[in-house]
Amino acid sequence: MTSTQIKTNGDCIDRLIKRLEKQIGQKEASKLKETAIEVVQNCVKFYSENFGYGDVGENSTGLVS
Repeated sequence: MTSTQIKTNGDCIDRLIKRLEKQIGQKEASKLKETAIEVVQNCVKFYSENFGYGDVGENSTGLVS
């Protein structure tokens, strides 16, 4: 089964990154976003592998299989 992809852009995260860019710089804010994406993607991956695909994600059931 293929991995469940997560959304990596949207209004909230884009506004947060713009605010962080002003505080810590563009390069550091970009690295922070990449790290956050990796953490969330790994959480979704391990959840799906252990509890079932289709439980989490954009078109998911929201229920543990």
